[in-house]
Amino acid sequence: SVLTLLEDGTYNCVSATLVFNSLLEGLGIRTAAVELPTHTYSVIWVDGKRVEVETTHSVGFEPFRNEAEYQAFLRTRGLRVGVQGAESVLVKRDAGQRIVPNRVLLSYVYTNRATVAADDDEMVDAWRSYRRAAALVPEEAKNAFNRDALLHNLALSYLEEGEPSRAMRLLFAASRLGEGGGLSHKLRRLLIYTYDRLAELALEDGDLEELERIFVSANARLPHEPRVLELEASWIQKAAMGMADQGQ
Repeated sequence: SVLTLLEDGTYNCVSATLVFNSLLEGLGIRTAAVELPTHTYSVIWVDGKRVEVETTHSVGFEPFRNEAEYQAFLRTRGLRVGVQGAESVLVKRDAGQRIVPNRVLLSYVYTNRATVAADDDEMVDAWRSYRRAAALVPEEAKNAFNRDALLHNLALSYLEEGEPSRAMRLLFAASRLGEGGGLSHKLRRLLIYTYDRLAELALEDGDLEELERIFVSANARLPHEPRVLELEASWIQKAAMGMADQGQ
């Protein structure tokens, strides 16, 4: 969390690089992040020259770039001879790197926050954090997938708690925002199931006007959907049978 860094100085490579780059961007200096499989650090451009800055190292830059600097780095650690030469170490370090915009790092912060919220069963907060991560980096498919998977689970939990109207509002809001695409088939099925539950509640209350409104909405939202047409016919039949039993 960036807030944790600002409050007590505790940080990791993501939050340190993000705050460092934000400060430099505020001064008009172009920045980005170098992303490795297990690490990230800053890269800046000064007078057209690229400069790498290691924000989690005490001297503020890469501890070694050549053999002489590598040997000096080893001596600071009380070591005389490295197992590998500097060139081998640097090649391995650079093999999996990519330069990414700062918004990618911010998306990681939101993803981490979503994971913690989900572990604490705070599903709404988790979904909101995944939404922010996906909005920051729309080209990263996994962010949208996580957002839509949590949307699906959250709506399903509302249904299981007997709150289909709440599930419907959630799904409609997501649809207006263009979300749910990553799990469109599952979300479509969930939406149909939600209409089914609403129809059941309407019939239990004997509210035929509400039943009609539900299927007008269903056919408008899911035109030519065979399952919606089947459910509509089924609930009309149940309503008619109930009215017949009551002599209506």
